[in-house]
Amino acid sequence: MEERPVVRDLVLWLKDLIDWVPFGENLPGIREAHIQLIQAQNRDQIGPQKRELFNKWLAICPEASYNDVVNALEIAEQPVLAANVRKMVTGESVEVDKGEKKKEKGATPPVAKTAVDVSKIIDAIKEVLDKNFAKVQNATKRSLSMIASELFAKGIITNEVQGNPTYEGIISDFKGNLDLSDTKEEVREFCQNFLKGIASEGGPAKTAANKLGDEWKRELKESLGVDMTFD
Repeated sequence: MEERPVVRDLVLWLKDLIDWVPFGENLPGIREAHIQLIQAQNRDQIGPQKRELFNKWLAICPEASYNDVVNALEIAEQPVLAANVRKMVTGESVEVDKGEKKKEKGATPPVAKTAVDVSKIIDAIKEVLDKNFAKVQNATKRSLSMIASELFAKGIITNEVQGNPTYEGIISDFKGNLDLSDTKEEVREFCQNFLKGIASEGGPAKTAANKLGDEWKRELKESLGVDMTFD
């Protein structure tokens, strides 16, 4: 439980945490100003808000641990999620009153149809990305370190990839985190942040990002009838 958390795991394990503010307020180093800024930058987008919270916390708290996560969840009256995180980290099963799950703040019912639709969108985005792998890789090779810093700040890649950036590592993290998106809007915003990170240094990388966004838009419209723009 003393190991340092990974953003991808936090996003996955705390997927059902909707009322995230009480949890965030009890993470070491997180202040009210941080939470207000996160809310202002990601209005009404719970997924991106949580991802930004996790990245911010890990950036300012070098001693962050899963113990901190569990403690914050328990203080925020999220016993089921706290037990789940403990189980995922240690493999230990903790007895929790099943009735608590109904009372737990922020629990959401599954929405099967949305999940299927989103999975098709994600698959199409990955397919276009794979087709353009060599082009984008070549366009970003001279500015990969700066691009990696931007992508890390946006919650796209892990600290490990940022520390030793490769295009393969960036794409692997992007795909893994993209799979955690629950809604069309979350997919759009995550992809938009990815494109902004790639384009941040200008030049060939920006051109490649713009073309990739155009191809995503065209493919989603032609294959799925989905209108999605990346500003």
